[in-house]
Amino acid sequence: MLNTLVIKYAAPCNLNCSYCYEYNHGDDTWKSKPKKISLDVIEEIAKKTRNYLASKKSLIFNIVAHGGEPLLLTPKYLQETYEIFQSYLKNFNVNYSMQTNATLINKEYCEIFKKYNIRLGISLDGDKGANEFRVDHKGNNTFERAVKGISILKNNNCMKNISGILSVINPNSNPKDVLDTFIETEIKMVDFLLPFLTHDSLDSTLRDNIKSRTYDWLNVIYNLWINNKKYHSLKIRIFEDALQSTLTLKPKTDWFSQKSLNYLVIESDGKIDLLDHLKVIGEKSSLFRSTDLNIKENELGTVIKISEEFINKLKIYEIPDDCKGCKWESICGGGYAPHRFSNANDFNNKSFYCDINFSLLENANIYINQNKKFLKQFLS
Repeated sequence: MLNTLVIKYAAPCNLNCSYCYEYNHGDDTWKSKPKKISLDVIEEIAKKTRNYLASKKSLIFNIVAHGGEPLLLTPKYLQETYEIFQSYLKNFNVNYSMQTNATLINKEYCEIFKKYNIRLGISLDGDKGANEFRVDHKGNNTFERAVKGISILKNNNCMKNISGILSVINPNSNPKDVLDTFIETEIKMVDFLLPFLTHDSLDSTLRDNIKSRTYDWLNVIYNLWINNKKYHSLKIRIFEDALQSTLTLKPKTDWFSQKSLNYLVIESDGKIDLLDHLKVIGEKSSLFRSTDLNIKENELGTVIKISEEFINKLKIYEIPDDCKGCKWESICGGGYAPHRFSNANDFNNKSFYCDINFSLLENANIYINQNKKFLKQFLS
């Protein structure tokens, strides 16, 4: 069931991370979008969300400010967007969150975060060396600016607003230094993302090299996390999702398998996408992600119906042929849709990161068998 709208508050970003699926994989559609979302579009989203929730009052719904960088909006303008949402949605169970690189945070933004109880995901790849690809438009490493932003959050009593860190794996980095950096921030959760690659990304030799080193890097992180109490205070989502999915035999995240439409992406002009990560496909990505619908003209019920038809046409929910018979077929489901894509077969491929997914689930299964009592407490 649809329970989340990811809203592109700003089309551009103040950073230029070299791995970014939005700007650096050949999809330039962001250039034709409004630089910031209009209040009119925000109001349409609020109205359509209210109408959708009217018959689903018990549903917990999530509105995620995304980008680009949402904090390219001024504090005054940002607050106006949340005032509009509140005016339409105050009688429903709506959670607000935001994904930010933290480099633009100031005291004014902190007051908004607290006022509307906005949960923050901070984009940070670890220590300064691990952040070598998180650069500004002049090529400068932005690590210190992000850390300063986290410090401002701490000094303004906003640590409780931070839900976690979103970290793209840099296989060049030292895994221990990365974990130590996250422990120092006092943020309690990190979500490691596999670098966004399809079966056609980059030169095949370079692509396979990244995959191999990412596999080794994750294994080191996993063993550090499992075997060192120092890191037990840090929730690592990719491992815990593997543990929970293996324990329940149900996929907990679409990193392993997507079986239903839980979220949609709304661009700054109001157009609706299935999944923005599919921009990693490149210049023709709109053929695989754009619903050709606009929130200004459509109720969410209509959008859901057409989106599900589109997904079925693309066969995103179907198990790829080369995954059938795998012991983890029902949990992994072939892996995350962007990592499955190829020009030759669309989504009818096992994940580019198949070996990593298999290892995650195998490690989870071994750990469950060895630590059943502890695990129930750890994941509760």
